[in-house]
Amino acid sequence: MKKENFSAYFKGKNFYISLLVGVCAVVAIAAVYVSVTTDNNKDLVDLNEPLTEIADERADMNKVTEDTDAIQEAQNANDSLLENDVVVDEKVLQEAISKTVADENKSDSGKAADNSKPDAVAVMNPGGTPNLKFNEEKGLLWPIKDNPDVIMKYSMDKGILFQTLAQYKCNPAIIIASKVGEDVLSAADGIITEISNNEETGLTLTMSIGNDYNLTFGQLKDCTVDVGDVVKEGDIIGKVADPTKYYIVEGSNLYFQVTEKGETVDPLLLLR
Repeated sequence: MKKENFSAYFKGKNFYISLLVGVCAVVAIAAVYVSVTTDNNKDLVDLNEPLTEIADERADMNKVTEDTDAIQEAQNANDSLLENDVVVDEKVLQEAISKTVADENKSDSGKAADNSKPDAVAVMNPGGTPNLKFNEEKGLLWPIKDNPDVIMKYSMDKGILFQTLAQYKCNPAIIIASKVGEDVLSAADGIITEISNNEETGLTLTMSIGNDYNLTFGQLKDCTVDVGDVVKEGDIIGKVADPTKYYIVEGSNLYFQVTEKGETVDPLLLLR
Protein backbone atom coordinates (compact mmCIF):
# COMPACT_ATOMS: atom_id res chain seq x y z
CA MET A 1 0.00 0.00 0.00
CA LYS A 2 1.31 3.28 -0.79
CA LYS A 3 1.99 5.82 1.90
CA GLU A 4 -0.68 8.12 0.62
CA ASN A 5 -3.29 5.38 0.64
CA PHE A 6 -2.40 4.22 4.21
CA SER A 7 -2.71 7.72 5.54
CA ALA A 8 -6.00 8.12 3.83
CA TYR A 9 -7.25 4.83 5.42
CA PHE A 10 -6.61 6.01 9.00
CA LYS A 11 -8.30 9.26 8.20
CA GLY A 12 -11.27 7.48 6.70
CA LYS A 13 -14.52 6.31 8.35
CA ASN A 14 -13.82 2.61 7.95
CA PHE A 15 -10.90 2.77 10.37
CA TYR A 16 -12.98 4.02 13.23
CA ILE A 17 -15.67 1.47 12.62
CA SER A 18 -13.15 -1.36 12.73
CA LEU A 19 -11.64 0.04 15.93
CA LEU A 20 -15.03 0.24 17.65
CA VAL A 21 -15.85 -3.33 16.66
CA GLY A 22 -12.55 -4.55 18.06
CA VAL A 23 -13.02 -2.78 21.37
CA CYS A 24 -16.52 -4.20 21.76
CA ALA A 25 -15.20 -7.70 21.06
CA VAL A 26 -12.50 -7.33 23.71
CA VAL A 27 -15.05 -6.09 26.31
CA ALA A 28 -17.41 -8.97 25.54
CA ILE A 29 -14.65 -11.55 25.89
CA ALA A 30 -13.57 -10.03 29.21
CA ALA A 31 -17.14 -10.06 30.57
CA VAL A 32 -17.62 -13.71 29.67
CA TYR A 33 -14.34 -14.60 31.38
CA VAL A 34 -15.25 -12.76 34.58
CA SER A 35 -18.67 -14.39 34.72
CA VAL A 36 -17.27 -17.91 34.33
CA THR A 37 -14.59 -17.28 36.94
CA THR A 38 -17.12 -15.96 39.47
CA ASP A 39 -19.37 -18.99 39.09
CA ASN A 40 -16.47 -21.36 39.62
CA ASN A 41 -15.34 -19.49 42.74
CA LYS A 42 -18.75 -19.87 44.37
CA ASP A 43 -17.97 -23.48 45.24
CA LEU A 44 -14.55 -22.67 46.68
CA VAL A 45 -13.91 -21.94 50.38
CA ASP A 46 -11.45 -19.27 51.37
CA LEU A 47 -9.35 -20.97 54.06
CA ASN A 48 -8.09 -17.60 55.26
CA GLU A 49 -11.59 -16.45 56.23
CA PRO A 50 -13.27 -17.45 59.59
CA LEU A 51 -15.39 -20.62 59.53
CA THR A 52 -18.20 -19.11 61.64
CA GLU A 53 -20.74 -19.03 58.87
CA ILE A 54 -19.96 -22.61 57.84
CA ALA A 55 -20.20 -23.75 61.45
CA ASP A 56 -23.53 -21.95 61.84
CA GLU A 57 -24.87 -23.61 58.72
CA ARG A 58 -23.77 -27.04 59.90
CA ALA A 59 -25.24 -26.37 63.35
CA ASP A 60 -28.53 -25.44 61.76
CA MET A 61 -28.45 -28.62 59.71
CA ASN A 62 -27.66 -30.69 62.83
CA LYS A 63 -30.45 -28.95 64.75
CA VAL A 64 -32.91 -29.79 62.02
CA THR A 65 -31.73 -33.39 62.14
CA GLU A 66 -31.99 -33.49 65.96
CA ASP A 67 -35.43 -31.87 65.87
CA THR A 68 -36.57 -34.46 63.37
CA ASP A 69 -35.23 -37.27 65.57
CA ALA A 70 -36.90 -35.73 68.66
CA ILE A 71 -40.20 -35.45 66.85
CA GLN A 72 -39.96 -39.07 65.78
CA GLU A 73 -39.11 -40.20 69.35
CA ALA A 74 -41.99 -38.16 70.76
CA GLN A 75 -44.34 -39.68 68.24
CA ASN A 76 -43.14 -43.17 69.14
CA ALA A 77 -43.54 -42.41 72.84
CA ASN A 78 -47.03 -41.04 72.28
CA ASP A 79 -48.03 -44.13 70.31
CA SER A 80 -46.67 -46.31 73.12
CA LEU A 81 -48.51 -44.25 75.74
CA LEU A 82 -51.77 -44.57 73.87
CA GLU A 83 -51.32 -48.31 73.64
CA ASN A 84 -50.54 -48.49 77.39
CA ASP A 85 -53.57 -46.34 78.17
CA VAL A 86 -55.76 -48.77 76.30
CA VAL A 87 -54.25 -51.65 78.24
CA VAL A 88 -54.70 -49.84 81.55
CA ASP A 89 -58.28 -48.94 80.73
CA GLU A 90 -59.07 -52.52 79.86
CA LYS A 91 -57.42 -53.68 83.08
CA VAL A 92 -59.37 -51.15 85.16
CA LEU A 93 -62.56 -52.18 83.42
CA GLN A 94 -61.90 -55.82 84.19
CA GLU A 95 -61.18 -54.99 87.85
CA ALA A 96 -64.37 -52.93 88.07
CA ILE A 97 -66.40 -55.80 86.61
CA SER A 98 -64.84 -58.25 89.07
CA LYS A 99 -65.53 -55.88 92.00
CA THR A 100 -69.15 -55.38 90.92
CA VAL A 101 -69.71 -59.12 90.73
CA ALA A 102 -68.11 -59.57 94.16
CA ASP A 103 -70.25 -56.79 95.66
CA GLU A 104 -73.40 -58.31 94.19
CA ASN A 105 -72.50 -61.72 95.60
CA LYS A 106 -71.77 -60.13 98.96
CA SER A 107 -75.06 -58.23 98.85
CA ASP A 108 -76.99 -61.37 98.00
CA SER A 109 -75.23 -63.19 100.81
CA GLY A 110 -76.08 -60.36 103.21
CA LYS A 111 -79.70 -60.44 102.15
CA ALA A 112 -79.85 -64.16 102.75
CA ALA A 113 -78.33 -63.62 106.19
CA ASP A 114 -80.80 -60.83 106.96
CA ASN A 115 -83.70 -63.08 106.03
CA SER A 116 -82.62 -65.44 108.78
CA LYS A 117 -82.68 -62.68 111.43
CA PRO A 118 -85.77 -61.78 113.50
CA ASP A 119 -87.76 -58.69 112.58
CA ALA A 120 -85.92 -55.62 113.89
CA VAL A 121 -88.58 -53.04 112.93
CA ALA A 122 -90.35 -53.53 116.24
CA VAL A 123 -88.68 -50.37 117.57
CA MET A 124 -90.79 -48.22 115.27
CA ASN A 125 -93.74 -50.62 115.38
CA PRO A 126 -94.87 -50.55 119.02
CA GLY A 127 -97.69 -53.04 118.60
CA GLY A 128 -95.35 -55.61 117.07
CA THR A 129 -92.89 -55.90 119.96
CA PRO A 130 -93.51 -59.47 121.22
CA ASN A 131 -91.68 -59.15 124.55
CA LEU A 132 -93.67 -56.10 125.72
CA LYS A 133 -96.93 -56.97 127.42
CA PHE A 134 -98.57 -54.28 129.46
CA ASN A 135 -100.46 -55.63 132.46
CA GLU A 136 -103.51 -53.42 132.83
CA GLU A 137 -104.38 -54.92 136.23
CA LYS A 138 -100.92 -54.07 137.54
CA GLY A 139 -101.19 -50.58 136.11
CA LEU A 140 -98.56 -47.87 135.78
CA LEU A 141 -95.91 -46.48 138.10
CA TRP A 142 -96.15 -42.77 138.84
CA PRO A 143 -93.50 -41.03 136.78
CA ILE A 144 -93.01 -38.47 139.55
CA LYS A 145 -92.60 -39.87 143.04
CA ASP A 146 -92.96 -38.28 146.46
CA ASN A 147 -96.67 -37.36 146.62
CA PRO A 148 -97.28 -36.17 143.05
CA ASP A 149 -99.90 -33.47 142.61
CA VAL A 150 -102.09 -33.43 139.51
CA ILE A 151 -102.82 -29.77 138.82
CA MET A 152 -104.74 -30.37 135.57
CA LYS A 153 -106.73 -33.55 135.04
CA TYR A 154 -107.47 -35.44 131.85
CA SER A 155 -110.60 -34.13 130.14
CA MET A 156 -111.71 -34.82 126.58
CA ASP A 157 -115.49 -34.50 127.04
CA LYS A 158 -115.43 -30.90 128.27
CA GLY A 159 -112.96 -28.06 128.44
CA ILE A 160 -110.95 -27.17 131.51
CA LEU A 161 -109.24 -23.88 132.31
CA PHE A 162 -105.71 -23.35 131.06
CA GLN A 163 -104.66 -20.43 133.27
CA THR A 164 -101.70 -19.29 131.16
CA LEU A 165 -103.82 -19.26 128.01
CA ALA A 166 -106.81 -17.87 129.93
CA GLN A 167 -109.16 -20.20 128.09
CA TYR A 168 -111.00 -23.51 128.39
CA LYS A 169 -109.91 -26.41 126.23
CA CYS A 170 -109.76 -30.21 126.28
CA ASN A 171 -106.76 -31.85 127.93
CA PRO A 172 -105.57 -35.21 126.52
CA ALA A 173 -103.12 -35.76 129.39
CA ILE A 174 -102.59 -35.01 133.04
CA ILE A 175 -100.32 -32.20 134.22
CA ILE A 176 -98.31 -33.24 137.27
CA ALA A 177 -96.76 -30.50 139.38
CA SER A 178 -93.04 -31.03 139.89
CA LYS A 179 -89.76 -29.24 140.48
CA VAL A 180 -87.28 -28.29 137.77
CA GLY A 181 -84.56 -30.94 137.68
CA GLU A 182 -86.68 -33.60 139.36
CA ASP A 183 -86.20 -37.15 138.01
CA VAL A 184 -88.79 -38.53 135.59
CA LEU A 185 -89.30 -42.28 135.84
CA SER A 186 -90.45 -44.79 133.26
CA ALA A 187 -94.02 -45.76 134.22
CA ALA A 188 -93.65 -49.30 132.76
CA ASP A 189 -91.32 -51.59 130.86
CA GLY A 190 -91.06 -50.35 127.29
CA ILE A 191 -89.02 -49.25 124.33
CA ILE A 192 -88.34 -45.63 123.28
CA THR A 193 -89.96 -44.92 119.92
CA GLU A 194 -89.63 -41.15 119.51
CA ILE A 195 -87.90 -38.12 121.02
CA SER A 196 -88.85 -34.73 119.58
CA ASN A 197 -89.37 -31.05 120.38
CA ASN A 198 -92.88 -29.69 120.63
CA GLU A 199 -93.88 -26.04 120.99
CA GLU A 200 -96.42 -26.79 123.73
CA THR A 201 -94.82 -29.70 125.60
CA GLY A 202 -91.14 -28.94 124.95
CA LEU A 203 -88.79 -31.92 124.76
CA THR A 204 -91.20 -34.84 124.43
CA LEU A 205 -90.53 -38.58 124.69
CA THR A 206 -92.81 -41.40 123.53
CA MET A 207 -92.45 -45.07 124.42
CA SER A 208 -94.29 -48.29 123.64
CA ILE A 209 -95.23 -50.57 126.54
CA GLY A 210 -96.99 -53.30 124.57
CA ASN A 211 -100.63 -54.28 123.94
CA ASP A 212 -101.01 -51.16 121.74
CA TYR A 213 -100.32 -48.83 124.68
CA ASN A 214 -98.02 -45.82 124.39
CA LEU A 215 -96.85 -43.33 127.01
CA THR A 216 -95.84 -39.73 126.27
CA PHE A 217 -93.76 -37.58 128.63
CA GLY A 218 -93.50 -33.81 128.00
CA GLN A 219 -91.66 -30.83 129.55
CA LEU A 220 -88.41 -32.82 129.78
CA LYS A 221 -84.72 -32.06 129.67
CA ASP A 222 -81.51 -34.09 129.98
CA CYS A 223 -82.94 -37.29 128.52
CA THR A 224 -80.86 -40.31 129.49
CA VAL A 225 -82.24 -42.57 126.74
CA ASP A 226 -82.28 -42.68 122.93
CA VAL A 227 -84.75 -43.96 120.36
CA GLY A 228 -84.60 -47.76 120.35
CA ASP A 229 -83.52 -48.08 123.99
CA VAL A 230 -85.34 -50.64 126.11
CA VAL A 231 -86.18 -49.40 129.61
CA LYS A 232 -87.52 -50.97 132.75
CA GLU A 233 -90.23 -49.66 135.01
CA GLY A 234 -88.71 -47.13 137.43
CA ASP A 235 -85.69 -46.27 135.21
CA ILE A 236 -84.84 -42.57 135.04
CA ILE A 237 -85.52 -41.33 131.51
CA GLY A 238 -84.91 -37.61 132.05
CA LYS A 239 -85.56 -34.60 134.25
CA VAL A 240 -88.27 -31.95 134.53
CA ALA A 241 -87.52 -28.78 132.54
CA ASP A 242 -88.70 -25.21 132.89
CA PRO A 243 -92.30 -24.88 131.68
CA THR A 244 -93.00 -23.78 128.11
CA LYS A 245 -94.88 -20.52 127.43
CA TYR A 246 -98.13 -22.51 127.51
CA TYR A 247 -97.68 -23.31 131.23
CA ILE A 248 -96.04 -20.23 132.74
CA VAL A 249 -98.79 -19.66 135.31
CA GLU A 250 -99.14 -23.37 136.13
CA GLY A 251 -95.41 -23.58 136.85
CA SER A 252 -92.95 -26.42 136.23
CA ASN A 253 -94.71 -29.71 135.54
CA LEU A 254 -94.63 -33.06 133.78
CA TYR A 255 -96.97 -33.65 130.86
CA PHE A 256 -98.06 -37.30 130.98
CA GLN A 257 -100.29 -38.91 128.33
CA VAL A 258 -101.50 -42.48 127.72
CA THR A 259 -102.87 -43.78 124.43
CA GLU A 260 -104.36 -47.15 123.48
CA LYS A 261 -104.54 -47.94 119.75
CA GLY A 262 -104.02 -44.23 119.05
CA GLU A 263 -106.85 -43.07 121.32
CA THR A 264 -106.12 -41.10 124.51
CA VAL A 265 -106.92 -42.74 127.85
CA ASP A 266 -107.22 -41.11 131.28
CA PRO A 267 -103.88 -41.91 132.95
CA LEU A 268 -105.47 -41.81 136.39
CA LEU A 269 -107.39 -44.97 135.51
CA LEU A 270 -104.09 -46.84 135.14
CA LEU A 271 -101.74 -45.21 137.67
CA ARG A 272 -101.47 -47.19 140.90
